[in-house]
Amino acid sequence: MPLSRLIDGAHPLMAPKAAGLARAAAAGLPVPDGVTFPLAELALHLGDPRLGRLLAAGPVIVRSALAFEDREGHSGAGLGISVGGVRDLDGVREAVAAIDLARREYVAPADAGVDDHVIVQHEVAAAARVVVACEPAPDELPARNDLPARDDLPQRDYLEEYDGSIDAFAGAQAPRYTGPAAAWASPAAEATAAVLARVRASFGMPAHGLDVELVVDHDGDVQLVQVRPLGAPLHPGWPAFVAAVRRHGDEIPTQGTLVLDVEHNPDPLSFAHAWLVRWLAVQRPQTGGLVPLGGWLYTRVLIRDLDLAPDPAPDPARDPARDPADTIAAGERDGPRAALHRLQRVELPAARRRLDAIAAASATADADGLTELFAHALAAFVAMIDVYVTVLIPAGRHHRALVPDTADPLCLRGRGDMLDVLPLAWDVAAPTLGERLPESGEGVVPDDDGAAATLLREWDDHLFALGLAPVRAVYNRAAVLSGLGDDVFHLAPDECVDAARGRIDIAAITSRIRERTAARTEAAELHPPGRIVDGEPAGVVRQWLRGLPIGPSMRGPIAQRTGLQHLRAEPPAPTDIVVLPALTAPAAVVLHQLGVRAICCEHGGAMSHAALIARELQLSALLGCRGCTTLADGTLVELDTHRGALRVMPTR
Repeated sequence: MPLSRLIDGAHPLMAPKAAGLARAAAAGLPVPDGVTFPLAELALHLGDPRLGRLLAAGPVIVRSALAFEDREGHSGAGLGISVGGVRDLDGVREAVAAIDLARREYVAPADAGVDDHVIVQHEVAAAARVVVACEPAPDELPARNDLPARDDLPQRDYLEEYDGSIDAFAGAQAPRYTGPAAAWASPAAEATAAVLARVRASFGMPAHGLDVELVVDHDGDVQLVQVRPLGAPLHPGWPAFVAAVRRHGDEIPTQGTLVLDVEHNPDPLSFAHAWLVRWLAVQRPQTGGLVPLGGWLYTRVLIRDLDLAPDPAPDPARDPARDPADTIAAGERDGPRAALHRLQRVELPAARRRLDAIAAASATADADGLTELFAHALAAFVAMIDVYVTVLIPAGRHHRALVPDTADPLCLRGRGDMLDVLPLAWDVAAPTLGERLPESGEGVVPDDDGAAATLLREWDDHLFALGLAPVRAVYNRAAVLSGLGDDVFHLAPDECVDAARGRIDIAAITSRIRERTAARTEAAELHPPGRIVDGEPAGVVRQWLRGLPIGPSMRGPIAQRTGLQHLRAEPPAPTDIVVLPALTAPAAVVLHQLGVRAICCEHGGAMSHAALIARELQLSALLGCRGCTTLADGTLVELDTHRGALRVMPTR
């Protein structure tokens, strides 16, 4: 049965994947030549002259088209296999046997009316493989009570580009591009858009949209190799997220790119920290780097190199004679080594002095003194931000691959002196580690610019912790004076002062705290998008239980931990595979203490701090592994770093 002559509905026993390609071919879409037949009838079709002509024309790819694949409610993505490079009938037999073996590993939904099929097609020499998720335009969406209002669902096509390898979609590769199809800068973009428009016209639009797979050959021509319904909304949590943003009084920027800052804040922000971020945006509008939305923290992808903030005011405690630039050779004074010297010898000690002074004053302050203390604490926070944007950002762009120093890992160097202020999360409401490591190497500034830049990226945590700690110290004093305890972090500074002075009725305070607690609980139930581009969620959802692999493969039971506080309260065994939303610098300290050897994180990427930490501590890791936090605690898994996959092991 040639694909070019099969029309959807004419052959009721054909599997949906094959029927979809037949329908596309009949509509004149560019589908590679091929034939399809029931998997169980291989012997009857080996003598088909059309199969012989395909093999004579060059290598073919043999693909599964199983009965449960490509249905609107069940895609079966990744459960069938494809075998490329087949050149003769023996190769076809072997490929079909492999497909048959693979399908037996899964329990397929029953469908007595459809046979499992095999597709044999001309194999395109691929320069790139592209997958596009086409969401419905408002006029393509059927009226349904269970879907959001149409004005919340503009047409969005999301595209990921991979290299041309046959297993690019199924493997653990990172895409070369992910984001709106309209922003894809490729010579094949125009041809791809034309094919997508024809797919929409030929197939209509299911409730959640279409999943379209394309191959771009070395001449830039585009071939359609699969089209199927999306089994679920591409961004199912987007309408709820937008509604939460509105309730919080925030506004999603309609220009630029925002990234969810799960590396530093894997949980929703406290009310106090969200207030602090918004206050900073008023004080330093040039920074524009931190954006709270719906209770979550986002960062702007691009921050201008300079001109981000006014120069920080001179610190009267600073000794100009000890300016570290004097010890650095001419020509290196603006580089990472000079900045690291300045951070180590000037800025961190100055920040520590500011903290000590505010902490001492807070210990004995009465309610009338809180206003002045908050002012000093917020000034200390802004002083930290000024150093960050005028010194650290310009100097921290020297990147190169480094050989990890396991005897003195950069990701742990200097942490010992900061554990009293290093928070469990980057939130003013988060408690600190509050304990010290055994002596960790302080060392001197590295001679190598790459190592200095890396250490600079780690020590910005120290600066931020020392900037945040004064604000927390005053909040803690307000908690004592008001009698509210940790509930004080549901208030803004002026509300803290009024509560400590008794200017707010207790019922009013209780009502505000209850409302804001509920808002944070609601935020924790949201599924905020990982990226927002020009006001819309961007990027196709990552593959389930696959991620960026680091280190050797490991097996063991999962130890689910929601964050650093949970990690400290219930220390996992060194043989456990610890699952966290994200690996933060404070978590690295505790993992190192506990001797943990393997981690899996829902978030993280190749350039994240988590990747640096995992390599330096010689951890086995999967980063950006979607779905790992949903597995039951104690589940026996294999963390397969060869394939970048987390697999549940059989219990029998």
